[in-house]
Amino acid sequence: MTEQNISWNEKPTNVILLLIFFFPIGIYFMWKNEIFSKKTRVVVSLVFGLILVMSKSPTEHVSVDNSVDNKILIEELTNGKFDDGVLKFNDDNTFSFIVDDGPSVTGVYKIGSFRSSENDGGYVGMRHLYWKVTFKNVTDSYYWDEDNTMSLRYDWNHSESDKKLILKGESKLYPIEIEKSVNGDKLVKNYWVNKD
Repeated sequence: MTEQNISWNEKPTNVILLLIFFFPIGIYFMWKNEIFSKKTRVVVSLVFGLILVMSKSPTEHVSVDNSVDNKILIEELTNGKFDDGVLKFNDDNTFSFIVDDGPSVTGVYKIGSFRSSENDGGYVGMRHLYWKVTFKNVTDSYYWDEDNTMSLRYDWNHSESDKKLILKGESKLYPIEIEKSVNGDKLVKNYWVNKD
């Protein structure tokens, strides 16, 4: 077969590019067209299989029903202020945030989607609860999160671990990370989906 009669997927350079950028298709054409020796094809297939298995993210449970009962979370959010005393969530879904030498940012918050995960690698057994919190009608939003969406997280691995909610976002001026001590046992009972 001459160079001109070879299909694009039979050229080793194209198959290598497919292996790098679209590895399932690259593996298919590598085996179909017998581009490399059988030993090389087996090794390449095993390497990509291993990469796929190792890149698996932590086991994750995603709440399909967005109407998860947030009563316990709202109790934890509205019971007192966050540790630095500048952020307060209220029962009526309003919040206030006092900026050092600046205005008081206020608005309305809504608890959005929820998910949970557990580390499979690294610090095995560390469990995480995540909520998406959106904000509307924000005054002085220059000092608040740019897209009015922040993540709220609770991490734990045993009963003696720190029991803190962590609210994270990004304003135009600085990253926002505010912590609040909470009764994590209530959150764990209400939100953690037991995988055993």
